[in-house]
Amino acid sequence: MRQLDRQKSTGFVSVWVSLIIGIICLMMSQNFIAWLVAGVTGQTYATNVNWTAGPKVGQPVSFFDLQGGTAWTQVGTFTLGAALLIEAAVMLLWSQGKLGRVGVFTSLAVGLLALVTNVAVAGYVFSLGILPIFSLLAVAVAGMIVFERKEMI
Repeated sequence: MRQLDRQKSTGFVSVWVSLIIGIICLMMSQNFIAWLVAGVTGQTYATNVNWTAGPKVGQPVSFFDLQGGTAWTQVGTFTLGAALLIEAAVMLLWSQGKLGRVGVFTSLAVGLLALVTNVAVAGYVFSLGILPIFSLLAVAVAGMIVFERKEMI
């Protein structure tokens, strides 16, 4: 009986942690979400940064032209946040016996997308001479999601 209670407690903690970190990741990628919404609605996303040198002096800098791979880092953060929220839902529904293979495969696919995206982002940001600490952590977390879901199949 104690072992069963401990498993339920561990499952609840995993859901809670995935949910909280997923929300934090989405909050950290708010500029990417705003850029995405602006693009979908046909509007221009303003970065509030203008070019100070070169042929585009005085013109607004586009989101993906911001220095340091800012946009790509937020894409990676967004995919990890989405994967963690789906992971939390999958763990919760699986523990209640309300989830089939489609849900598990969805979680696996989104986790794999987050993993591949963050590997690419880490490589790109590293090529800029910046240590991509958050992207590397995201690779580790997304990798755990993928391997956990792989075990459920």
